[in-house]
Amino acid sequence: ETMFGPYAWGRFDVVVMPRAFARSSVAHPNLTFLAPSVIVGDGSLAYTVAHEVAATYFGALVTNASWAECFLNEGLATYASRRLTYEVDGAALADLEARVGRRLLEHEINLVQSEESGGLFSRLRVPINYGVDPDDTNTDVPYEKGFAFLCAMRDAVVDSFHPVRYSEDQKRAA
Repeated sequence: ETMFGPYAWGRFDVVVMPRAFARSSVAHPNLTFLAPSVIVGDGSLAYTVAHEVAATYFGALVTNASWAECFLNEGLATYASRRLTYEVDGAALADLEARVGRRLLEHEINLVQSEESGGLFSRLRVPINYGVDPDDTNTDVPYEKGFAFLCAMRDAVVDSFHPVRYSEDQKRAA
């Protein structure tokens, strides 16, 4: 709440699901579902929880009109979770997360451009209305391109918008 303001939904609860839960997490404004594999003693998967907290902050308040714009929802959540990382764990880990995310994006774009979709799923905005199954767009692209888009907007508007910074090579690529 110090970073993003009062939580609009009042209460935030987490439920750890049975092992058969198919996803690592699913966020809703008052309740987030986590797979048990996310709960580890060393805190190394705290990013997933931070992402879901951020998704509840922004996903229901500032959200996509259709799944074609899911980069808004996921990009904001990725951006905010990296801001949380910066505040809690410092700039080095936040920068590492951004660099790993950039590598994931590059890898994912190379994969989807070689598929039958012809690179359709590497776009920032995927035209779902052309008979595309939204489940087929479940890649790292909306998360990382959304994050890069927000960083580019931040850097174009004001330099002190946020402490999470892209490295110079990431700025050129965004």
